[in-house]
Amino acid sequence: MASVEVLDLDSTADRQRWEDLVEEAPTPDIYYRPGYVDACRVAENGHVVGLLVRTHANSFLIPLLLKKIPDLGDGDDSGYDGITPYGYGGILLISNNPVAADSAALLVSELRNWCLASQVVSCLIRLHPLLNEAAWFGGSKNMDRFGLHYHGPTVGISMSQWDEANLRISGMRADRKSNLNRARKFLDVVWTNDIIEVESFRAVYDDTMRRLGAEQRYFFPAEYYRRLVANLGDKVLFGFARYEGKIAGAAIFLLDELYAHYHLSGTTDVGRSYKAATLLINDAVGIGRRRGCKLLHLGGGTEGEDELFMFKASFGGSRFSYSFATLVADVRRYEQLTALRFNTTSPVLEREFFPAYRA
Repeated sequence: MASVEVLDLDSTADRQRWEDLVEEAPTPDIYYRPGYVDACRVAENGHVVGLLVRTHANSFLIPLLLKKIPDLGDGDDSGYDGITPYGYGGILLISNNPVAADSAALLVSELRNWCLASQVVSCLIRLHPLLNEAAWFGGSKNMDRFGLHYHGPTVGISMSQWDEANLRISGMRADRKSNLNRARKFLDVVWTNDIIEVESFRAVYDDTMRRLGAEQRYFFPAEYYRRLVANLGDKVLFGFARYEGKIAGAAIFLLDELYAHYHLSGTTDVGRSYKAATLLINDAVGIGRRRGCKLLHLGGGTEGEDELFMFKASFGGSRFSYSFATLVADVRRYEQLTALRFNTTSPVLEREFFPAYRA
């Protein structure tokens, strides 16, 4: 027997149950918590549910943000597509049993059935690199229109790499050590989770995104940051590297029981010159270690092993694999929408962007 139970983020009872489920999980993590998901729905403009999927052997929690499908010209804007919130969440294993191939296949089947009953055409599910969720589906067969897609490597720094005598990460590349020494000569760091610092962080971060020519989805409204702090408390830390009293670099770190995450960051011209990002990441490892975390996850690059990834790799951590899963639940509607999107009478089944009708 298998089942799907829907938890409503706006229900006080469901929200508490959701939080309790994360706490009970073998690997509780910030990306699954209702407080984090609540902040994400402000940024991504959708309705959020938590799907508690039970199979014969396992229980899984899937935070899912549902977005209304736009009218693409046929006068029909019914239905939704689903995506797991920004970051590295996805499917949280609640039970202690290993996930076998038949249980993973049943999970996909139950998710598909729920989507069809709820007018959800397709889902994109980010898979947590540290939890090796992609491996669950490797031996599963006959899962029509379900796919696994490798995005690229990520980097995680074990707290055991901390050199307490020198207050730095051991195993850093030589140039990274040099940059850390330079940063310490010119910069000081302030750590806080005070909500009044939201705009200070946002100013530096948004300026950095504009300089890099980032897409609009990498800009977050002020309410996103306010909800992060209000909902998650001391699990959110703002780090500010200052030069002569002025902010030169800023970063947000999310810390849970096992893992800390390098979430968002930005630097000024002065901060780049004095290596503010190196100092913030280094000191965050020390903080995470004192909090009892096992690893700081830096994430990956924008596109595979790009310049951003190589910067993160220079701290000497371990590599992990980031993948996402896609599911087309309503195949007929998916193909119809994609054909409308690309103005063709023939269905366009595969596109680089998923779902293709939003490309």
